[in-house]
This record gives sequence, C-alpha cells and structure tokens, in this order.
Amino acid sequence: MDISQFVRRMVSGGAAAAVVVTGLAAPTAWAQPGGVVISEVHYHAVSDLDTDDFLELANTSASAIDIGGFSFTAGITAVIPAGTVIPAGGYFVLSPSAASFTTLYGFAPDAIYTGKLSNSGEAVTLVDTAGQVVDTVSYLDTAPWPATADGTGPSLEVRGLWFDNTDPANWGPSTVSGGTPKAVNSLDGTAPPPKIVDLATSPAKPAPGEAVTVTARLPVGSVATLTSAVMFDAPITVPFLDDAASPGGAGDGVYAATLAGQAAGLLVRYRIDATLGTTAYSLPASDDASHYTGYTVANPAVASQLPVFEWFMADAVYNDLLANHRFDDLQGDAVIVYNGVVYDGAKMNIRGQFTRSAAKVQWKVEMPPGHNLDFRPYLPYSVDEWAMHYDVPAVMDLSWKIVGDTGAKDVVVTPIRTQRNGQFWSAGHFLQTEDGTWRDIEGVKNWSIYKGDAGGLRTFPTAAELQASLDLDKKTRETEDYTDVWTLTQKIRQSSSAAQKQWFEENLNIPVLINYMAVNSLIRHWDSDWRNWYVARDTEGTGRWEMWHWDLNNTFEPSSGDSYGDYLTPDRNNYFLTALLSYPDYRQMFFRRLRTLADQELVPGQLEAAWDAIVAPYKDVDWPLDRARWGTATEATRRSIFTAALADRRAVIATNSGTGLPVPASQSATPNVVINEIMYAPAGDGQAEYVELANPSSESVDLSGWTLNGVGFTFQPGTVILPGARIVIVANDLPYRAAHPGSTNVAGQYPGRLADDGETLALIQGTRIVDEVTYGTDAPWPAVVGTGASLELLDPGLDNADPASWAASAPGGSPASANGATPPADSTAPSAVAGLTGTATSTGVLLSWQDATDDRGVTAYEVRKDGNLVATLGVGTQSYADAAVAAGETYTYAVRALDRAGNAGPESLTTVLTRATLVAATETFTAANSATWPAQWSTTVSAGGTVATTNNAGVLAVVDSYGSDAKSILKANDLADSEVLLSYTWNGSGPQGRFSVYLRAGTNWSDGARPSNGYGLEFNSASTSVAMRRMSNTVGTTLASVTGGQSVSTAKQWLRVRMVGSTLQFRTWLDGSTEPTAWKGSVTDSVVTIPGDLYVSLVRTGTGTGTRTVTIDNVTVASGQVQSAPDRTPPAAPTGLTAGVPTGTSVGLTWTAATDNIAVTGYDVLRDGVVVGSSTTTSFSDSGLTAGTTYGYAVRAKDAAGNLSALSSPVSVTTPTPDTTPPSVPTGLAASGTTWTGTTLTWAAATDNVGVAGYRVRRDGVLVGSPTGATLQVTGLTAATTYSFTVSAVDTAGNESAPSEAISVTTPAGVPPLFVDGFTGVDGSAWGSAWTTSVRSGSVSVSGGAGVLAEQDVASSYARAQLTGVAARADAEVVFSYTGTPASGHYLNVYLRGSGAWSGGFNPASGYGLEITNSTTVSMMKVVNGTQSKTSIANGQVVTAGKQWVRVRVVGSTFQFRTWLDGQPEPSTWKGTLTDTAVTAPGQLYLSLARSSKAGMGAGSVKIDDLTLTAGQ
Repeated sequence: MDISQFVRRMVSGGAAAAVVVTGLAAPTAWAQPGGVVISEVHYHAVSDLDTDDFLELANTSASAIDIGGFSFTAGITAVIPAGTVIPAGGYFVLSPSAASFTTLYGFAPDAIYTGKLSNSGEAVTLVDTAGQVVDTVSYLDTAPWPATADGTGPSLEVRGLWFDNTDPANWGPSTVSGGTPKAVNSLDGTAPPPKIVDLATSPAKPAPGEAVTVTARLPVGSVATLTSAVMFDAPITVPFLDDAASPGGAGDGVYAATLAGQAAGLLVRYRIDATLGTTAYSLPASDDASHYTGYTVANPAVASQLPVFEWFMADAVYNDLLANHRFDDLQGDAVIVYNGVVYDGAKMNIRGQFTRSAAKVQWKVEMPPGHNLDFRPYLPYSVDEWAMHYDVPAVMDLSWKIVGDTGAKDVVVTPIRTQRNGQFWSAGHFLQTEDGTWRDIEGVKNWSIYKGDAGGLRTFPTAAELQASLDLDKKTRETEDYTDVWTLTQKIRQSSSAAQKQWFEENLNIPVLINYMAVNSLIRHWDSDWRNWYVARDTEGTGRWEMWHWDLNNTFEPSSGDSYGDYLTPDRNNYFLTALLSYPDYRQMFFRRLRTLADQELVPGQLEAAWDAIVAPYKDVDWPLDRARWGTATEATRRSIFTAALADRRAVIATNSGTGLPVPASQSATPNVVINEIMYAPAGDGQAEYVELANPSSESVDLSGWTLNGVGFTFQPGTVILPGARIVIVANDLPYRAAHPGSTNVAGQYPGRLADDGETLALIQGTRIVDEVTYGTDAPWPAVVGTGASLELLDPGLDNADPASWAASAPGGSPASANGATPPADSTAPSAVAGLTGTATSTGVLLSWQDATDDRGVTAYEVRKDGNLVATLGVGTQSYADAAVAAGETYTYAVRALDRAGNAGPESLTTVLTRATLVAATETFTAANSATWPAQWSTTVSAGGTVATTNNAGVLAVVDSYGSDAKSILKANDLADSEVLLSYTWNGSGPQGRFSVYLRAGTNWSDGARPSNGYGLEFNSASTSVAMRRMSNTVGTTLASVTGGQSVSTAKQWLRVRMVGSTLQFRTWLDGSTEPTAWKGSVTDSVVTIPGDLYVSLVRTGTGTGTRTVTIDNVTVASGQVQSAPDRTPPAAPTGLTAGVPTGTSVGLTWTAATDNIAVTGYDVLRDGVVVGSSTTTSFSDSGLTAGTTYGYAVRAKDAAGNLSALSSPVSVTTPTPDTTPPSVPTGLAASGTTWTGTTLTWAAATDNVGVAGYRVRRDGVLVGSPTGATLQVTGLTAATTYSFTVSAVDTAGNESAPSEAISVTTPAGVPPLFVDGFTGVDGSAWGSAWTTSVRSGSVSVSGGAGVLAEQDVASSYARAQLTGVAARADAEVVFSYTGTPASGHYLNVYLRGSGAWSGGFNPASGYGLEITNSTTVSMMKVVNGTQSKTSIANGQVVTAGKQWVRVRVVGSTFQFRTWLDGQPEPSTWKGTLTDTAVTAPGQLYLSLARSSKAGMGAGSVKIDDLTLTAGQ
C-alpha cells in the first residue's frame, strides 16, 4: 500500500487533519459500468510463492478498450505496453513470472508486473495515461474481507463485474483452487452472505448501573442470539429478538436485547450469532480476529484532558507477563478501548531495553488483524501496532518534534492516560512504531530495514554470525539473509582510505546521515550509539543506506548526569558514525548542519514554552496520579532537568563555536550557490541526467529544504555544500553512477526530467530565488544534443543567465568536479565597499558597510585594523564587531572586497575612538528556573551548596553545614582593570554566611571559597562591615575593614566595585535609592597585577541557623583604564612554504617559523584565498581535495593580540588523477610446512603502476589475512581437511587485482599435537613464550637449534622449564630427543600430570616422571604433595654423549616410558610400566636439569629438541 500522499504528520495541539483516512482505505474511486475493472486478485497462492500470484482486469463494456500506457501506482508496478487492447467482455492478466504462470495455467500472462501483492492486504490502483484513477481496490486478509483467499488455495473474486468492487461484501473466495484467470469468475452472479448492519447500543456510554439496549438490523426471518461477557467472566447467551418489544415492532428486521447495568469502568463485550435458513452468519464474523465488540461503562472519576486509553487484561495474564515474560516478548490477550471503539483480540507484550525490569513497564500493542487503531486527529491514518510508552515528561515529544522539523522520518508521539481494568494505570505516551503502516506511509515498505538492538554496527566474520549475534533485528525482506548489512559493517570497519570513502559516496545517503548525526548531537541522544536506531537500505531504488531515529526518551539530559560528556559528536560507540566523522568533509558538513539546527531549535525560551504547552493538560491531574502510583518525579523536577539540559546544549555549541573551533558561525542570510552544470541530453537512454551546483563562497551552505524548481526537487535534510565544492542532483541514481564511476557528492534524485528543448531551472531558498537559469538548445546556447556533453558554466562568478557564460563540456560532462572549459581571465577588481561606518559600542567597535560589486561576484571581505588583517569574511556579511580593543583608544579600520581571481578592491577607511569604559560581559539570568547558571559561568559547589537560577535571578545557596559553599566564575576576557556592578539580596541576617566578590581573580579556587589570586570584598549577612581583601598565591590579607559598608537587610541592594591599577574601591546602596557619588571604601595595593576574572561565592562559616542564600542579578563587567599599550605589531610573514607529494584527496604543507615582537601563537592556512585550517606548528595536512585539480596555498602567522602577518609566498599543488589500475595478479602461490592446524603460504610479489600496498589471502573465498609481504602463516585449520587458497594484490588506492590461481592444501589426518617445539630461535635467546623458566646458577636458552638446560658447578643449581602455555590435562604423552647423558651428580627430569610449585628444585609438587642420570638405570618417579617415591628400571637408557629419544606416557592409571638411540627404529615395547592412582588431577609438562647438593663435579648441560606433546590416546 502506498498512501504517501496523505498528511505525514499532524499539527501539534490536536488540530483536525486536512485528509482523513480510515483503516487502510485508499481513495473511494472505482470503475464505472462500461469500463475496465480489477476483477480478480490472487495475492497469496497456496504455494506461498509470490511468483504464483496474478491480477486480472476485465472490460465490462461492449467495445474494445485500448489500455496502452495505463499503469499501476499502488500495490504493484507495471506499465501496459502501447497498443494493448482488451476486447469487449475480455480479460487481461498480469503476473510476476511468465514461466510460473504458464506452468500453472497452461498459457502465458498478458503482462509482467514487478513488486508483489501483499499477503496482508493493500491498495491496488490502476491509472490511465493522464494519471486519472481507472479502478482501485483496497483488499485485506481479514474480515470483512474473506480470509480464505489468504493462502488456502482460492483467489479473491468480485461477484459481479458491475458490482461496487470497493465493498468487501461483493468479493469472495473462488470456488476453484488457483482462481479463474482470463475466465468468468466462479462467483459471478452469486449473492453475498447475509449481513448484520446498523449495530447500536443505547446509551453508547452507559452510566454506572445503567442498562444497555443492543439493536441491529438483520434479514427478516433470521434467528439470532446475543452472547455477552462482563470483563473476563464466563459469557452469557440471551435471545436477540425482532418482536413487539424491539424498536419498530415485530417483523421489521430490527432485533434487540437488553444487558444489565454494570459498575463504573467495566468492560462489556458481546457478539451476535444468527442463521437464515441454513446459512449461519455473525457479527463479528466467524473468521474475524475480534471475537467480540462491546462498550465500557462511564467512570465519573476519570477527568482528564488527555486521550484516554482503556485496556483490559485478565489478572492472571497480566501477572504472568510481569513475573515470567519481561524479556521474551510473549504476548498476552488484551482488549483496547479508545474513543468508544472496542478492539477485542489485541495482543500486548512488554517492550524496551533496561525498562523491562522496571515496576512501570512499557507495552507494545498489536491491534487485532483487520482492526487498526483509529487515533484521529493525532494520526491521519490508522495503525496496526503502537507502543504504550511509560515516559511522562515532554522530552520525547520535543525530541521527535525536532526530528520532524528537520524533515527527517519521524513518528507521532503524544501524551495519553491509560486505565487498566477500570482503574488508573498510567500517564504516559502513545508512540507510533516504525513498523507496518508507518513504512507504507514513508514509502519504505520494500526497503531492507534493521533495528539496532546492540553492537553499534560492529562486524563479524560472516553474515550468519552477525545474524546470530542479535545485534540487529531484521524488520523487512525477512526471507533474505543479513548479507547486505554485513557488507555495510565490513566496509565501515575498514581503515580510512580513498577506497572506503568512495564506497561511502556510492552506497550511503550522505545528507540523511549528516542530518541524523546533527539531530542526535542537538538533542544529546546519548543512548543512540550502541543501539536505538534503524539502519535501512533503499534496496529496490538507489541502493543507499541511511539511519533513522528511535527511542528518544533519553534525550536532553545534562552532561553532568552521565559519562558521555558534551556529546558534541554522536560517535562514541557507533562504528558507522565514527567512520563517517573520520573524514574532514563529512565532519565539516555535520557541524554546519548542527549550527543550522541550533539556530532553529535552541532559541532561548522556545523549547521551554513548548514543554509548558505540552504538559499543561496533564501536569495537575494525570501526572500526580502517576507519581502516586509509580513514584514518578514531579513535573517541576523534570522541567528543571530539561532546562538545565537546554542550557548545557546551548553552552556546548557556544563554546565550540568561533574561529578555530569546529562549529561555524550562523549561515549568512543570502548564501551564494550557483547552478554550474546541466546535463540534459546524456548519451544512451537519457537516464544519466544531472544538475550540478557550485558554492563559490567561503562558507559552507546548508541547503536543507531548498528546492530546485524545474525538476521538482526538494533538498534532503542534511544537504551541505562546502566552500568551493560542488554537488550533483541526478534523475536516476543507479544509471548516473553507472555512467560516472567514482562519482561523489550526489545530493539526491529528482522526480522530474530536464526538458530536451530547454527550460527554466530555479534554485529557491524559502521565497528567495538564489539562482535561475533558462537554458536553450539553439544558438547562442552551446550545442550539446547528440554529443553526450553537458552545459558547463565557464566560471561560477559569471552571469549564468547569459548563454556566452556557458560552454559544451567534454562527452560525459564533469559532475562534482571542476568544469573543463577554461574561463576568460579576470583582471577586474571589485568596487570599493560603500557606506563604511565605525561605531564605538559598550563592548568595542562595530563596523558596517554595503556590499561591493564585481563582474564575477565578490567572494570575501578583508578587514584591517591599523594596517593588520584581523578578519576575512564571507560574501553577504556586511558588519564586523571588534571586541579586541582598549578603552579610550583610536583605531583606523579598512575594508576591501575580494573576488575569486584574488583581485582586491580599493580599501574604504574609517577611524573610531573607543569609549572610556567598555563592557566585557553582562548577565541578567534570563532563565526562569534552572539547575545551572548560563554557559559563561563556571560553577563549583561543596558540602550541599547549590548554584541555580530562580525567578530570573542567580541564586547561591548553602546548607546548615560548616564549609558548605557555592562558587561561580564569570569569564570576562582576563581583565587587569575592571569594574563590576550587580545587585544582591540576602535571605536572612544570621551570622554564618560570607558572600565574596573578587576582581582580577584567577588560578582557580583556594580554601575558604576564595580565589588563589585577586582583590575583592567579603560581606557577612549579620554585619554592616565589609572586608577589602587581597589574595596572593592562596594567602589572604585584609587590606581594610569598612564599617557601614552595607546594610543589614533582606532587601535588594546594589554593589559597584572597581579595581584599576593599584586601587580597589567600592560602594553599596539600597534598591530604589540613588547611587552615591563617593566610594565607601578605597585602598591601594600592587601585589597582584596579572589579569583575571570575576569570582563570586557564598560559604557557610558556622552552623545552627538553617540554610543561607544570596540572590544576585543585573551583573555588568566593564573594562577600566588600560595600564599598558596594546600589541599592534603583526608577525613577519612565514617563509619556505613547501608542499609534500599530494594524494588524490590531500596534501601536506610545511614552512619556516615566523617571528613576532612577542610570540607567534599560530598560523592560518589559506587555499585559493580562503582559510581552510589553522595550526600551532609549522605543518598542516589539508584533506577533502578533488583529484586532478590545481590549488593555490599560502600561510600567514598570528599572535596573541590577533595581529595577522602578510601572506607567505604562494605554492601551487595539483592533485594526481585517481589511480584506477589494479596491480598484477600474484603468481607462484605455494604452501609449505603444513601441519594439522596451519600452513605457510608464499608467492611471487605483484607489480603496480604506483605501488603494491599489500595482499589479500582468501581461504575458500573468505578473507583470512592481509599481509604487506609475500607470505602468510595460516592458522586455525582442521586436521584431514582440504582447503583452497588464492591471493590478490592491493595498491595504495585500494585497487585489487584478480585472484591468483588457486592452490589446494590438505592438512594431515590424525589428532593434532597439543604442542610442538623445534627450538628454532636465535642462539642465546630464551625458549618460547609457552614455557615458564627459572634457574639457580644455571640457564635455559636456545643454541644450535636445540633447547639447552645448563647449570654451573654450584651445589643445588638447576635450570627448569614448565609448559604453562598448554592447558593442564590428565592424559598426555611427550616425545623428544636429548643429547648428552647427564654428567655425574646431575639429574634430567621429565614429568607429566605435573602440578604445584617446584619441589626440591627439580620436580613438581605432584606428578609422574622420569629421573635420568649418567647411569643406564632410569627411575620412574611419583611425587604426591612433595613426597617422592621411585621405581628403578635397569637398562632404561644408553649412557652416551650422542642423541637419543625418550617417550613418556601417562594415561589413566598407567605410567610408561621407552628410550632409543637416534637413527634406530623406535621400539614397540615399553621399557617401564607402572600402574598407580595416587595422582589424578590434570597437570602440565615439567622439565629440569638439577645438580646434587655437592659441588666440584663440573658443570652440566643437556640439549632438548624436537619436542612434541600429544593428548596421550
């Protein structure tokens, strides 16, 4: 069903919709007699295969009808071929598969359609060549439509071709399985079954105890009963009679029965069952999902201004769901009642994430099939499911409102009250879900849609593993696997590269993603990183991915409440967004969009007023009821949190805005964007049309909501065009990308077509025409038809209304890149700016001027102060505010215009004398109530103190606890000389509160709520005395104590305090009286001279008198007299600017450091005259460039005073053309050293025109390694298995070669060893990491390809090794060679099932092993908790200096060994066997060479090699 023409969102406040749609109904138009009608719909074949469906049209007239060019606009997609005629009384059949249809019916269909007929019902609409509706049918698979046509065999047939086919009663299931395509319907001429109509209850909403009469009209002669049930009691059946007592009397077809009155709020359900002759019928119908209809009894206690939902669920079901099914989505039977309509047969389950464990849970409500919820006027269409959300505050409403304001896909959310089983259950929200009907409305029903439940789009080795992880919940196309989204996760987890970026450009809807991220940042949706979003792909359209919002209740929360910080970028735990924001151009687009949204949505007071309007209907009645039942926070508490969050968001964006910060200034009112290229006659089938826009200005421009008239295109939310960049709008995305491989910057797909004979294109911003071009095909316009060329503007600054400004491009055009035509040289400078004026303001200087003119357009303005460049401003800016000035100083300003060619117009000059006093900061606390102060304050509290805003004033409050304090710093530009004016009001006169105001304060707070440095005043609420103090490096000194310095009063009084030079002065006066002219206190001191800020604090100095507050307001900080001349000397220009080797998208720049009279603080980097970045070092990397393009760079230095140097000598950089040539195919792939679990692959190196970056090795088609060299050690194989390997080469541009010839590798059979060690390390190195070694006067090392245990001629020396890298096991077998029988007094020990610490220096605490000495006798050892016993085996070895082998096995209770000389066959019999059960616990391999307790017997060593440990089977 496609009903996207309906209103997509209701206006707030519940206003009626302009279009009302009930259920799933489409427009009520149908074919008139004598035309073409939809006569049969086989929407769900018994095979359950969509390919076996069909749709039949019939010609009801006596004449043939030409339907060529007719098409379907809903349900399926098909255009009838030209010349198609349905003969008089004939039929026309469409199928999705000619082969399947022919197999089933023995003849071919007349036409093929794409898409599919919905198994659950939808609208199917046929229109003629003029777009007028010929016929439309909106069928369902539930009553009143026949349900047996849904997959049981019959088709859906109209009973008569002249019947009204919008009436479900005129349709029925065919009597023939598979239907009757191209034949008379099996039901033709049959009558519909009897119906029960005009059902009514009187009264419709009975009062408590009031009886109800149920009436309905039935065919006369019917015998009927009425069955009713109160709540969930057993049903009662009574006669439903057409007798003398029924309305109208007996025999008129009006039947009636009376139901007894019930208590307030109870549910009464009923149904009518009837027979007419032998035909049984009922209301609801027998196959209706709703078994009953009904009513509820009015409840006088329910007085609410909200929509009230009554829901009923048996206590046993309700309690079971809460006790046992919070997490498994099990549904319980329920009845929903809204607006007097009873929806019997609904299903409800607990939903959500962490809230499933809460006392107050959320519910998902699934309406009974065929009975969608009618929620007008809040929703203009009915819905099949929705959520009963538990949240009471208005946060979710406002967040979804913002989503909708941006133009993104949103849902309807509105406050509701719910009553369960007649009792209050909750205040909460109706939340539309992004399922079912919503997808139809949004036009995404055939998209691939996944809901994010976890994982942040992490990836897995296979699509099946991703599916099994349950990270994503697939909502559509459920017969398909997860390959599409798995491919997305694979791509986003790659490292940033040109190849990844190109994949993004071709497979992502970038504008929608930019808008998604900006909205999440704006509303601080911290809970949307890991989960709570949808990711969706336009599978049958553009193929692009995008993300949608979901679950917006955890939004607008202060950053102090969690660990997510300022959340400026929403990419903390989401791999997709992290990958996107790793690219500077996407990041720049994101911040421009964020600025736009902040300017629109975070206007002070706007959202606060919206909150108040939303909660007004329920904050006084329903909210308190919810608080009483569920413990919900009060409205005042939640509002304070919300307003604090708003202040937080405004502060975060403000503190990240400005020069050198990521968030740009607000977009100019009239940004300059140009129609730059028009491809109206592309080669081929003409599908690759496009229009290119260029941004010649120095600011990024947000085009969201703009339109391109002529092709009917509205720019998607999040569409941003960067400075100097180009974007493309296309007619058809897929053909365009096919015609332009490597395409970038596609902003969307327009619905119209460019006229081949010329037309007018107009770019519109609101009501403003930004640019307009009327192109033509005849001279003087360039000829492009038939050449495959586009129209290219010679220069974005030229008049594009003039045909002479255009040229024909090369074939194919140049979309999203520089136009190929060479523009004429521009040597004309802009005019001078007119009307330049400079005004001294309270905060500095304000310049204003009128725009200059230029033959190709002004691109920027330069502002100089006393000859130094202080700003470069984008076109459209006509003012500049300079706050970096001193009081009482004269400055000369110059402004000139620049064009794209770098031509500069003449300077216009003005001179300004600044005021003697300048305002550095003001604060009037405009927020009515907030838990924080505005962003320009930095607040700190201790021991219960608070800093808040109440009634538009700032409040410092402390509790009755010694040391409780509340402190705040107003950042005021680090002033040495300043004056502060403020009002303050005490809340009482007790003696235990000290209020402090410090100027020239800094280095943060010290003890006692005082700054580390500064001069200030300290007031006590119970004394007129005011202390004038100095703080120097945390040491405080009272400079004077002024009696009568303030009034002891709870009335408002004023304070003016000044610190200028070495003089501190103040005066106070009561509000309403005149400010005195004399200072009340004045002292001189010169210890603290460094600049500082305003510090205010309130601290508790005692206890016992309750809380204490001071309210301050109307704060003004002004700068005083300047003590030293400002720095106006600019740095020298940087030299030696050099560009590194550029890539297709970036280049590195370096230069020699500049010098300054004080210090250089940084550098601005300019590309083509526009600042693109800053650096504090002498290097910079510029990215986001276009391949095959020439750029000019220059650098300038700046100092702390804002002085800017002249530009360095320029350097030109041309980015290389993209490398699209893949490397050669690797050859000589071979495997060696294959074991049970691994193999080593090698191959001959590939070659490349630029350079091979690495290789990709695939095993059975799956990537298993990406080495940079021509070899790979493959692990993780399975014994006795054959694998196929290939290798391909990858270059630095991401081009991949074809795979090499495959080789087959088969791992050996048998049980693989647990551990193998050939001791192949470098001589002198340690044994491998699997061994844990220890020595005493000995060593464990590698020598000559063997492991050596060695010890010195020292008593009790040893060298030991334990195989800790292999898990302990009970059964094991080890074989190895040893060279050099231990010398006299030395012992070689090997133990299995060993455990515990070493005992006696050479054996484990427990285990079985061998002790080998310089004797032929070998001892079989048993150690149990450190106690040894031995069994001697004569001739257990040969005493030799040569190599011999030993095999030791411990399996179950059997311990065995044998030895043999190297070069001889291993004997088949064991030399020693013991049976023992003393040591059964799993253990490890222990090896040691130990010496007796005697010295003087010489050093000793043994070489161990070719050791293999197996499972001992």
